[in-house]
Amino acid sequence: MVELLTDPSFPLGKCAWANFDLPLSTLAALKKQVHTSGALPADTPFVSTDDILTAFIWSAITRTRLPRLRKAGIATAGIARAVDARRFLPISPHYLGLLSTMTYATVPLDALAGPADGRGLAVVSAALRRELDPATERVGRRTRALASYMDRVPDRTAVSLTAGMDLKSGVMLSSWAGVDSYALAFGLGLGLPVSVRRPRFTLVESLIYLLPRSTDGSVGVAICLLEEDMERLKADAGWNELADFVG
Repeated sequence: MVELLTDPSFPLGKCAWANFDLPLSTLAALKKQVHTSGALPADTPFVSTDDILTAFIWSAITRTRLPRLRKAGIATAGIARAVDARRFLPISPHYLGLLSTMTYATVPLDALAGPADGRGLAVVSAALRRELDPATERVGRRTRALASYMDRVPDRTAVSLTAGMDLKSGVMLSSWAGVDSYALAFGLGLGLPVSVRRPRFTLVESLIYLLPRSTDGSVGVAICLLEEDMERLKADAGWNELADFVG
């Protein structure tokens, strides 16, 4: 269970969106760090590029918040991660209805905010991958349970996929990295896109999007944080070594 922050001194300041770029060289370096660390547990020998990127981003954000979290006595942080539920259910991958759900993981701060090396990333990546393990049927069961509940509840506005998240310590992430947007011309006669970005919208602290993978293999990431946390992220050495600030 994600611990809730009760310290009234926690800031309620302004948030800001920022875009960063994670080049192909960064993806390769992170994957090498994780797979050569020897820290992947025996029950989770495989982690995806998305798992590793998510772990890298989540860890960097947690480092920006660490003094506040320690002061409040918080020992863990949580993540809500959007997933396509179609592949976990006997439903066509071409089904056009909304069928996304969330997976949830909680990781100790020591693992998240420790040294920015392959061992820590391996532990966090494995925790993320474990929630998607088809053998546990977690995603399928939760999706069925949610659909059944929504079918029976009189007021569906009471349902929220991230209602239990504490966004002062945790994050919410949705990955569009696998969406082949750079191959879509949209019939406008302008050719293929040069850059794909998500329009900025409501300020929601701790909301993160991995953007569609570009033709050169890089992945953009849009992040919304408290302004002071954003400045700390931009100044974080481990983050700056591998991520480029776009704007």
